[in-house]
Amino acid sequence: MSRVVKMITCALIGALLAVSVAGCGDQTAEANAAIEAANKQAQTYMTLDKEITVLMDKAGSVDFTPEGVKPGIEAIDEALAKLAERKTVVANMKAEYAKIESMDVREEIKTYAKQQLEIADIFGEMDELGTKMLTDTKTLYQMVEADSSDSAKAQELAEAIEETSAMIKELGNELREKQAESDKYFEDNNLGGK
Repeated sequence: MSRVVKMITCALIGALLAVSVAGCGDQTAEANAAIEAANKQAQTYMTLDKEITVLMDKAGSVDFTPEGVKPGIEAIDEALAKLAERKTVVANMKAEYAKIESMDVREEIKTYAKQQLEIADIFGEMDELGTKMLTDTKTLYQMVEADSSDSAKAQELAEAIEETSAMIKELGNELREKQAESDKYFEDNNLGGK
């Protein structure tokens, strides 16, 4: 998942470049303020992203013994708490971009905001899947901790983790495409005022 995390960080850096938009609409300043507020949320998202990556690396490098998985379980709990925090950050980003729809600004600004809303939706979906993957991993680790002999359940969890990871990767590809399209749209429509 750390590759996906790095890819999300790169996408967010692209979004951060769009700090303001140029336009002649009456509420362009308000749209700029909403985009700037969304970008601040994106910075918070990136900070949490780095922290989650460290915790996931820690959780992934445990010894599969009853004692060895304990630090992994603790790291997963911390990562889950940060993912929950990130859910609020994504909601805040979306709220800022959603404001622009009813503003008196150029259609290009509204279109860009809609694109960013779609991208934020993908961040949210990826975080939901990340939560599921970590929860399943924690359950697997708890089985190891309890010295469980239920190999069928362990296999089921391992397959679920692999499947969720593949879904995250697929969403990551979609995210990259949408971010590239949105960045191009931003440049093509001179929304940065250059």
